[in-house]
Amino acid sequence: MRHDGDDDYGLPRVDVVVPDDASELDEDLAAWRREERGRRRRERLRRLLRPLTRHGLATLVLVFTVVLAVASGILITFFGPRPALQSPAVPLASPTATVGAVGGRLPDARVAVNAAPRTAASLRPAVLVIMPPGCDCESRLRELARQAVGNSLHFYLLIDRRTSGQSVQDAHRELRPVASRITEVVTGIVDDPENALASSYLARGLTVVVVRSDGLVSQVVRDLGPQVDPHLIKV
Repeated sequence: MRHDGDDDYGLPRVDVVVPDDASELDEDLAAWRREERGRRRRERLRRLLRPLTRHGLATLVLVFTVVLAVASGILITFFGPRPALQSPAVPLASPTATVGAVGGRLPDARVAVNAAPRTAASLRPAVLVIMPPGCDCESRLRELARQAVGNSLHFYLLIDRRTSGQSVQDAHRELRPVASRITEVVTGIVDDPENALASSYLARGLTVVVVRSDGLVSQVVRDLGPQVDPHLIKV
């Protein structure tokens, strides 16, 4: 017996369209192939991640942290501040002049560099820049820092507080953002409670003191103008 909608064998009727030209199936075939490629990619990814996911989310987090740490180290190495290639200090030479003059030594005074106690005489070899409070001189400081790097010298900043009445703490706070913006070299902030360096070298305006590795001062420049000679520093 044949029911309406059934075929001659009593099976449900199925609407099947057989194309006259096989090329009409190209789009369907391409879609199937895309689905298969996607399935194979997902399967490969699952195989690669299986050793990590076997131990749960903690392993994934650990791997991500390690990769991030390595990437951060590479970025800091290539783009972070460059420390100056400093010449090692040599035994102190016998001075040919008094403290405060070219050919003499730095004053024997207690200071701090980045909050670590030091003696002023230990700041060698170096470029010491004595700044007036509120100095608008960052472009000049960058040029001096560049020259310090080129001559393998430490680079130190301090503020002349003799007439301003500024405290040591306020001077340090003023220099901190300035030092962080000078990226040519790692900069030391000098706290000089007795103003020994500014007094010894009669600092006036932006003052530069260059100290050789043997402890003798080779150069003192006062009132440094807005244009800095690219070969100003001479050791």
